[in-house]
Amino acid sequence: MQIITKKHQNVSILIVICVVGALLRLGGVRYGTPYIFHPDEARIILDSLSMGQRLSLLSIDVNYPLLYKYLLLVGYGIYFVTGKAYGVFLDRLDFATNFMLHPNIILILSRIITSIIGVSTIVVGFIWGKKIEKSITTGLLAALFISLEWQLVLESQFTLHQSLAALSALLAFYGISLIITNGNLKSYIWAGVFFGIAISSHHTSVLLIPSIIYCIYHTYKARKTSKNFIRNWGYFSATSIILGIFGNLNWILQFQKSLNFLTQGSGAGKVAFSSTPFYIYNIPSIIFWFFKELIIWDSFIGVILLFGIFHSIKKHSKTDVLYIILLATYFIFFHNWAFRWMHLFVAILPISCIYGAKALNTYLSSIHLVEKKKFISALIILSIIPNIIQLVKVDIMKNKVETRQLAKEWVEKNIAPNTKIAVDWSAYAVPLESDIPTIMRNNVAKNYYDTYIPQKVKNDYVKGLDEDKKYILYQIINPHKSPTWPTNMPKSAIKSANTLAVFRDLYSYFTFEPLEKLKKEGVEYIIIESYTYGMFLEQNDPSKIFLHNIYFKDNINSFNNHDGYLATGSQNELLYYLAKEGRDYFKVLLKEEGARLIKEFFPSNRTLGPVVKIYQLL
Repeated sequence: MQIITKKHQNVSILIVICVVGALLRLGGVRYGTPYIFHPDEARIILDSLSMGQRLSLLSIDVNYPLLYKYLLLVGYGIYFVTGKAYGVFLDRLDFATNFMLHPNIILILSRIITSIIGVSTIVVGFIWGKKIEKSITTGLLAALFISLEWQLVLESQFTLHQSLAALSALLAFYGISLIITNGNLKSYIWAGVFFGIAISSHHTSVLLIPSIIYCIYHTYKARKTSKNFIRNWGYFSATSIILGIFGNLNWILQFQKSLNFLTQGSGAGKVAFSSTPFYIYNIPSIIFWFFKELIIWDSFIGVILLFGIFHSIKKHSKTDVLYIILLATYFIFFHNWAFRWMHLFVAILPISCIYGAKALNTYLSSIHLVEKKKFISALIILSIIPNIIQLVKVDIMKNKVETRQLAKEWVEKNIAPNTKIAVDWSAYAVPLESDIPTIMRNNVAKNYYDTYIPQKVKNDYVKGLDEDKKYILYQIINPHKSPTWPTNMPKSAIKSANTLAVFRDLYSYFTFEPLEKLKKEGVEYIIIESYTYGMFLEQNDPSKIFLHNIYFKDNINSFNNHDGYLATGSQNELLYYLAKEGRDYFKVLLKEEGARLIKEFFPSNRTLGPVVKIYQLL
């Protein structure tokens, strides 16, 4: 079916789709600025900036491949050079001070770069439909679905690796689709380039390997000569390895650190922050979960994406098999992860969009109606309206002041400057001003601040602060370098936990400062929020509400599941003692034992953010 035939009309429609996708993505980039960050944003931004400051291609935080940070670094470099040319910055130190005092521009610039990556994914979806399926309509439908897919829009509004993971995975999938449908040498070279970009972007790109193995098998069966087969895959391998090395220098030059992170990260994925299992961790369970989430997140578009999966299974063409293998690989790899959320599956969502578009186009081509074009247009419009309405609503909400910002304003009006205040987890805490910038208070960034920031920059930052809005901050959650095992944790459990990187990390990070100790040090107020204390509460606790509601549709309770008993033999068993320790700590405050609740802020249908509670110590 070809609804549209004129070339300029096709281009015009694609431009409109890209503009809509861009507006929806850019509409949320001001969320929380300049003080509220996604927990991973601070680490990514600081690490990218530090590479420029250190003149190094290696990151300090070795969490992911480097390509995304390189792209951010290029953006920061252009901003610095332009600012220096116009007298905004005197030098790199002045640039650093300006960033610490006014992080807004860098934060928004980073999110805009990510949004551009998201819009690029729309274009690649169109190209796949046009080149692989030889269908402009499939390409336009794929572009439309990618532009409006909820998770892809959400990821594009934060400084996160996932948008590049989605783009690069789609590029890599396009490359192997070219090989299996075309087979000329140029296809292999482009496929190698795209796969190299993918493995330079995100670790989940390795999940494409089974699809590539199928592609190798298929091309081997269809080979004309063994010489050409070896030559073609040699070019693919060479280009992908060269580009892959460029984005994975940490694995070569910081191997042990990279291996430690991968071990800790995969362990954390299987546990999340749950002391009791929430799901049945098997393959049928995760397949059912994924199908359900597609509909919850994307309404009618989600139904179309599901239709695309079943259509691919039914037709099982060469490219269909590539997609089925990729889906199966994801389900097998992630089936036993407690972190079961669409954030993990973002790289296959644009691929699902193109197969949904392919299936819909095939179906619409087969129907016969008098007013076929009107019917099809109406069907497509009705399918996308729910996503558009919801995404616009979210963008409007993200441009309003959230609860932590309201709490910050209240504190500045009602509590004297230089008062000693304790806040909870730095990743989510109310962003009060202090001697250390808000963006540098997480554990990784604090280490960078202590080690790499020149003293002159620190001094200039403190001088630039508004003294009437500055406080002396203490951390309720005070990370240690080594694990602090709870007193009620059996020796056998300690021994088991000490052998696993994820538990050593968790029991080192989540250590709680006793309230009596804080009082002795002169702390007068404590501020906590539900993103943090809700992590530790049991499922039936009425205070376990508003957990990370910037991710509107994920069931966050599944990551923080506690039922008050020791889940012996489960993958979550060893987290029980930490969850109980945190729960006992925060319940003292929630029950107002030794502290008086003087102010609280609640999210609503007009305000995002956690519940914020401000206590005065007695």
